[in-house]
Amino acid sequence: MKQHFHLSRHSSTCFNLSYQNSNSKLYSALSVMEGFSNEDLDSAKAQLLYFLDQLPHTFHDFKLDQPFFGQIKGVDGLLEERQEGLKEDIFPSVLFALEGILLQLTAPKSSAISYQVNDLIILDSKPDVIRDKNRLYSETVKIKIGKHAPFLERQMILEILKDHPEIKKVRLDGNKNIGLSNLMFYDIDKLEYLENPLTNCLDYDKVELPIALDEDIDLALKGPLPKCVVALVYKPKVRLGISGMVKAISLNPNLHHVLTHSYEESYGRELLKKLPLWIPELNCGYLGLKFKD
Repeated sequence: MKQHFHLSRHSSTCFNLSYQNSNSKLYSALSVMEGFSNEDLDSAKAQLLYFLDQLPHTFHDFKLDQPFFGQIKGVDGLLEERQEGLKEDIFPSVLFALEGILLQLTAPKSSAISYQVNDLIILDSKPDVIRDKNRLYSETVKIKIGKHAPFLERQMILEILKDHPEIKKVRLDGNKNIGLSNLMFYDIDKLEYLENPLTNCLDYDKVELPIALDEDIDLALKGPLPKCVVALVYKPKVRLGISGMVKAISLNPNLHHVLTHSYEESYGRELLKKLPLWIPELNCGYLGLKFKD
């Protein structure tokens, strides 16, 4: 099966992965995100090549909630062998790259895709400057927080809402930079959720404000979530892969499922654009990238 795949370097953080048979040529990407991915690109490449060797000659019985959609049997056993260049866990970047090809092989082909896209507002390094606040494309905005004093950020957010009454929903992304005692500053009108604000995930049992999990999304596979969790935010290249995302959705059907990007290269970005077509539970929040264009 490996002979049908081709891996070519695109950049210092990305390889393009292609698959060709008699019927089609498909593309995906193997890439890592510095500061977010736990693996480096060389280790990810070695692991991907290893798993390409394990693929069957004929694909069948796709199970989207299993690693590599169930096409590689005994994955846990393979990992325990600890081959050279192979880590203890399957890298999300490897899952995303290979599952991206497999999904295109089994998924319906259509270009009729619509998105709900949120804008991204960054509270600038200078507190008196709010970047891009005059360039809004949607009624939902995502605001990065945790860079300044909480009371100051509250004032800045309220100023944005005053300047833009057309905003209907606000998503505040804390990147695990907010202390439990400071959450009260972000209890604002139009708040949809706070995205992974707390450093300690054990503190969410004490929270009443709506919470979305991003960096701690692994919790969605491990049992009941705290009552405050209303949404899961997916970056499948960085966490869970596509199969882990599908499993998290099936285990948490009553939550809001939001797909976002992690600065993929072109093939990875195109794949992300198609995921809501194949996985309709997903709601896209692409941090201001206008995939509708």
